[in-house]
Amino acid sequence: MISNLKNLGSTIKTLRTVAGYSQKEFAESIGISASGLSLIEKNLRDPSLSILKSISNSLKIPVSVIITASDQIPLDLDDKQREIYIKSQQLLTDSMILMIQLNQANS
Repeated sequence: MISNLKNLGSTIKTLRTVAGYSQKEFAESIGISASGLSLIEKNLRDPSLSILKSISNSLKIPVSVIITASDQIPLDLDDKQREIYIKSQQLLTDSMILMIQLNQANS
C-alpha cells in the first residue's frame, strides 16, 4: 500500500478525467471495480502498487510522476517556500496533463 500521500486519489481522478475516461471505463482498464476506484479517488483507500502500475500504464505516465504530483506539502516550510512548492506542484500537474494530451493525439 502507498501511504502518506493524502492527495493521491484526487490526483488520479484529475488525470482520469483529463484523459477522458469515465470512472467505469477507467476501472475496467485497470482491472478493478468502479466502486473500488471511487474509494481510491475519494482518498478512502490507497491503491496497491500493482493498481498504481496499471493506472500508470493506462494513462501512459510514470508512477513516479503520479506519486510526486500527489505528495503532501511538507509541514516545515516557511510561507515563501510553501508558495514555491505549491507552484512547482501545479507545474508538475500541468506537465502530466500535457503528457496525456500528447499521448492521446499520437494514438
